[in-house]
Amino acid sequence: MPFRMVQSLLLVSLSVNAGPQYPSNLKLDCYQPVAEQRSLFRKAEKNRYTLRRVEFYGNQHTSDPMLRRRLALNEGNFFTRASLMRSLKRLSGLMVIKPVRLSDVKIRLDHGEKLVDAVICLEERRR
Repeated sequence: MPFRMVQSLLLVSLSVNAGPQYPSNLKLDCYQPVAEQRSLFRKAEKNRYTLRRVEFYGNQHTSDPMLRRRLALNEGNFFTRASLMRSLKRLSGLMVIKPVRLSDVKIRLDHGEKLVDAVICLEERRR
């Protein structure tokens, strides 16, 4: 069997077993399926989870303290979707970053401790 044929068969078999295919422009660190995100939001609000940590991803020139001043979410308080939406609206008002949507937020729940960790994915505007 020629080498090229073996090589192409190997590539096809690797791509079939590679798992889910995501759009090429997707930031995988920030991706969370919408259905999963909604169920996590509902669970966190219903069971009164506490916000443990808010992290920012994608800010190269904008400082974390500047972004944190815009947050209506406070670490140590109960997590609510309303305060998250207020935070995203306030962050979107900054002229140095592009508007932030709910789909730009990834959350993780710690079920044992009843804690929420949130990652807000940002894209800065050109300077």
